[in-house]
Amino acid sequence: MQAAVERQQNRLRIALDALQKPLCLVDEGGRMTDANAAFLQMFPGLTVGSHISSWTDHTQLTQLLAARAQDEVVTFPDGWTCRVRCHSNPIDNGVIAVFNELTNQDTAQRELERISSQDSLTGLLNRDAFHHDLENALKVGETPFFVVVVDVVAFKTINTTLGLTAGDELLRAVGERLSAIAGPGGRVARLAGDEFGLIVRGENAVRAPERFGRVIVQDFARRPVTIVGRPLAVRIAVGVVPDLQPGSGLDVQTVMRDCEIALATAKKSASDPFCVYAPEIQKEHQNRQDIERDLREALARGEFELHFQPFVDVKRGCVSGFEALVRWNSPTRGRVSPGVFIPIMEETGLIVPLGLFVLRDACRQAAHWPEGLTLSINLSPRQFEGGDIVADVRQSLAETRLDPKRLQLEVTESLFLSDGDGVLTVLNALRGLGVAMSMDDFGTGYSSLGYLSRFPFDKIKIDQSFVRDLDRKENMAIVRAVLGLGASMKLAVIAEGVETAEQMRVLQEEGCDEMQGYLFSRPRPAGDLPKMLVDIKEGFQQGRFGREVNVIPMLRSV
Repeated sequence: MQAAVERQQNRLRIALDALQKPLCLVDEGGRMTDANAAFLQMFPGLTVGSHISSWTDHTQLTQLLAARAQDEVVTFPDGWTCRVRCHSNPIDNGVIAVFNELTNQDTAQRELERISSQDSLTGLLNRDAFHHDLENALKVGETPFFVVVVDVVAFKTINTTLGLTAGDELLRAVGERLSAIAGPGGRVARLAGDEFGLIVRGENAVRAPERFGRVIVQDFARRPVTIVGRPLAVRIAVGVVPDLQPGSGLDVQTVMRDCEIALATAKKSASDPFCVYAPEIQKEHQNRQDIERDLREALARGEFELHFQPFVDVKRGCVSGFEALVRWNSPTRGRVSPGVFIPIMEETGLIVPLGLFVLRDACRQAAHWPEGLTLSINLSPRQFEGGDIVADVRQSLAETRLDPKRLQLEVTESLFLSDGDGVLTVLNALRGLGVAMSMDDFGTGYSSLGYLSRFPFDKIKIDQSFVRDLDRKENMAIVRAVLGLGASMKLAVIAEGVETAEQMRVLQEEGCDEMQGYLFSRPRPAGDLPKMLVDIKEGFQQGRFGREVNVIPMLRSV
C-alpha cells in the first residue's frame, strides 16, 4: 500500500515538473505544500514547507499569493512578466498558483490595456480603470475594503498663480505621495482634474478607514509639496466610504455617490477637511440639494426681497446710509436664514444672478432716498468670476439715475485670493465709475494691509468679531490699530455689530464716528425706512443710545 502511494506521488511529481509553467500550492495557513521545478527555478531560495511570510527576497510574490490574485499581470524584479492566476484548492482551502509567461501578442495586448487604463499625466489608474477595479472588489473580492477620495483644495488658484506647468507638477506629486501612503496593496487613481481615488484592502480595512484618511490629511498638512523648486503648502479634503463588503449588493455608482457626498462635506470644513460617510450625511446632502432646487425656482419666481440696515453717524446723531441685505421668504419653507442659503448660492454660482437683482433693486430704491443717504451693497467674489460686474454697475446706475457718489460697494479679502492683480483691475474700473469702495470684515484675513496699500479703498469696516468683546485687550488693540490706520490713510472707518450703548461709547471715544448694529436697528423692509430714520433721530435726542445729541434735521422724507 505504501509503495503504491509513493508511486502515485512520484507520478504527480513527474507530471508537475514536466509542466513548463511555474506552479505552486499554498495551504490556508500560508505554507507552501508543493511546487514544481519551474517554480523553484524561477524563485530561487524557496523551499516546499516554508511559509510565504518568510520569503523576504520575494515580497511581490508573497503579496500576490496572500491576496489570491485571480488574474493579474505582473513584472517581477528580474524583468520576467507573467499572468498570475490563483485557483482555490478544495483539499486544504488553499490556492494553486499558476504563472503563465506572456507571449508577444499578450505583451502587446497588455500594453494597450495599460495605456487605456492609465492617466497620462500622473501614471496612475484613470477613472474607468478605477471603476472597473471597484466593481470587481464589490462583486468578486474576498476581503472587506474602503474607498477614499481626495481633492486638492483651491487647485484653480495654484494654476492661476503659478501656471499650468506647476499645476501638473503638483498633481504628479500628490499622486506619488498618495501611492506611497496607500502602499503596494492600494489602488490609486486620478479620477478627474484635481481629484484622486484610493481602494484600500487588508485585514484592518474594517476598523482603519478614519485613521487612514486622517493620515493623508495630516501628511499634507505637515509636509509641503515641492513645486517649481520651492515648498508649497497644499490643503486637501478627504472623504471616506468605509466598511465595504464584497457581495453586499452595492454598485459602483452608489459607492462613488457616497464618496462625493463625504468629500463635499469635508470641503466645507476649513479646520477639519475630513469626513467619513454615514447615512445621516446623505440626508443632509439631499436636504441641501432640495434647498438648491428651491433657490433656483425662487430666483425665477422673484421670492427674494431687500431689507436695509442703517449706517449711523453717531457724532451727528443721524442715519448716514443703509446697507442692502437680501432675504428669502419661501412659500414652503417660510423665512430662511441668509446663513443657510447664501453659502449654497456662493457654491453653486447662483449668487451671481442674485447679486445682480440686489444691485438693480437697491439702486432703484436708493434713487428715491434723501440726498444725504448712501447705499452700501455687498459684492461676492463669484460676481467677479462669473459676470461683468463693471458693466452691471454701470447699467444699474444709468437705469436708476442714482448718483454714483452715493453708492458704496463692499468686498471681502477673500476676493483677492484667486487673482489679486485681475481683481485690482476690476476694482479700479469700478472706482472709475465714481462709486466708493469699502473693505468688509477688515482684519480677519492675512493680507488686508497689503491690498490697502495697492488699492485706494474709501472705507474699511471693523469686523463685528472685534466689536463683540471690547473688554479683551487683543480686540481693543485691533480696533485702535484700524482706527489709527484709517486716520493716517484718510480712510473712513465704520464698526459693525454694535449692540450696546457701552460699545458705542467706547468706540466713539476711540475716534469711530460711524457704526452699524442692532443697537440702532435690525435689518428691516424698505417700507420701514422712514420709521427707522425717525426712531434713530429720536433715540439720540432722548438719550436712548447713552447720550443726547443735537440732531441735524433731514432734508426730506423717503
